[in-house]
Amino acid sequence: MKEKTKKLVEAFGFLKMDEAQLLMEAADSLAAGSIVVNVGAGAGTSALAIIEQRPDLAVTFYTVDMRDDDNPFGGMLNELHAFQNAKMEHLLPNQIKGDSSTVGNEWYKGEIAFLIIDADHTTDGLTKDIQSWLPHLAIGGLVALHDYKRDVWPDVAAVIDNTLMKDANYEYIETRDTMVLFRKLEPQPLQMPEPEQESIYRKADERTADIEPEQVQEETATEEVAEKKVSKRRKNTKVAVEDSAKE
Repeated sequence: MKEKTKKLVEAFGFLKMDEAQLLMEAADSLAAGSIVVNVGAGAGTSALAIIEQRPDLAVTFYTVDMRDDDNPFGGMLNELHAFQNAKMEHLLPNQIKGDSSTVGNEWYKGEIAFLIIDADHTTDGLTKDIQSWLPHLAIGGLVALHDYKRDVWPDVAAVIDNTLMKDANYEYIETRDTMVLFRKLEPQPLQMPEPEQESIYRKADERTADIEPEQVQEETATEEVAEKKVSKRRKNTKVAVEDSAKE
């Protein structure tokens, strides 16, 4: 654990040590120049953990939050103070003020390699954040969501379980404390049903479907007469053979 991140975790407790460690490990897997988006500034712990681990990502790191005032719930001013106290102000993320889902819907800065969602914890708010941000996540990109299965935020687990956990386009990686991590996969091809094999009996049924019952009876009677004629001929042939034998 990096020293400055550790101090911030101990000071505010917005993230736990193992949650911050998971973010740092995920950051280590990113290529140079990868775009990282942190939805929800909090006390600045998520951003500090990632940038302290990967200072090169500060240029392409974006924090989105609708608050820029000093308040107990966190926001962009809190994030600024965290970086100032850590003597890392020169690595402060690109801060975007606005409603997180609105910013997500209007995102134009490129595909995201690592997305952290830790903003609105209501069913409606988290659902909107997922719907607006995940389309911008690159194939193979990572998404981390905070406060999963935390008792005080039951809506978070319900939304994640009904979306990402059930989506075949996302691979569950792991959960540490209440930080859950997924990877976006290649889109799954649609499974087309096999064409139904046409039955030979159906064809036979179709050929006889329009035949009147009287016609069927007439054809059956004709077949019986033909059979009788054949039988009589066979009988006469048999008699002739017997007579030849006697001679």
